[in-house]
Amino acid sequence: MQQLLDAGQYRYRFAVLRKLGVEEQDIKGLVMKQLGVWFGLPVVVSIIVSAIVAVYFLQSVSVEISAYIGIGALITQVSIIIFILILLLVCYFLSTWILFRRSIAE
Repeated sequence: MQQLLDAGQYRYRFAVLRKLGVEEQDIKGLVMKQLGVWFGLPVVVSIIVSAIVAVYFLQSVSVEISAYIGIGALITQVSIIIFILILLLVCYFLSTWILFRRSIAE
């Protein structure tokens, strides 16, 4: 969201790059890299923290999980949740990327 709010400043910066002769294909690559960092960094950090918490949780309650629902059912449910979260993140990234590109266009 912050990237879209700051798009006015980026419009000027990318206009300067265009005046300096940077090709549009390179600008598209820069936009993708910039959004990749803004999206990628929080995602990587959250995956690392989630993995640590999940391992600790599974170690502490593995007997209860096996007794009540089973490891197979838990893995299936967690896989579905992860798939939905990835799908939402991809949709959010694509919509931000499209709106950002439109806002910096000439």
